[in-house]
Amino acid sequence: MKFIILCYPRTGSTLLITALGAHPHLRQGMELFNPELEGDDPWVHWRQETFNQLYGEQETYLNPQKNLDGERFDLSLLSREFFRVFDGTKIMYDQLERQSPVWDHLRSMRDLRIIILRRNIVEAAVSFRIAMATNIWFVPNEKSYIWYVPGQETKPPSLSLEYPLWYFDWFYNYYCAAEEFFVNLFQDQAKMVVNYEEMIANWEQTIQNLQVHLGVEPLAIPMMFDKRTHGTIKELISNYDEIRTYYDHHPVLAAHFQAVSS
Repeated sequence: MKFIILCYPRTGSTLLITALGAHPHLRQGMELFNPELEGDDPWVHWRQETFNQLYGEQETYLNPQKNLDGERFDLSLLSREFFRVFDGTKIMYDQLERQSPVWDHLRSMRDLRIIILRRNIVEAAVSFRIAMATNIWFVPNEKSYIWYVPGQETKPPSLSLEYPLWYFDWFYNYYCAAEEFFVNLFQDQAKMVVNYEEMIANWEQTIQNLQVHLGVEPLAIPMMFDKRTHGTIKELISNYDEIRTYYDHHPVLAAHFQAVSS
């Protein structure tokens, strides 16, 4: 069975896809359409080699917006090659245009399963800014088969930052607002929704349910990453009262602020 994880940043997608990749019958390829895929992992080398084979060597494969250039390159060719080698990847809503032929290819795959990851958008936005400010995105632990370095078990800082008024609206519009459009491209029976908070609180059951959804024998798979950001939203947003008042009547974000303030 093949799968994609549809998500926005800081929803636990790396935690989840790494765990699924620990199953002997699921080969994960991390984040196929990430424009800044770096490192020494097998999927990084595979993508660079496949880029060269499909599109020829280029100075850059990115467009002026710093995403993979779907105008110059037919990215559905990359998707087809990927699923010949790997079983699953994660896709952020900002990485592909709505009219990208990749979506047509994905919809044509009869054995494709869709995992939709969600998290409180305010929490995701705060975690994103802290990760950007510190350049510490993940905290792999000793159970992880990737990126864990013994002796470097340090707890990264969770900074209290001042947020400009526009920030949360920008995060929502840029990363999250297109969720409904992309999720609705796929049949309901192929989809499974996973909430970040529930996944963390009920890890063993969530992983078992997901493996059943993907048609593989459920195995016990541990959490391989520790939580990156700690503290309440009120502690992490230094100008919380100002931000809370500004978004008090936002059609989407007001409810998300309310949920993390109660």
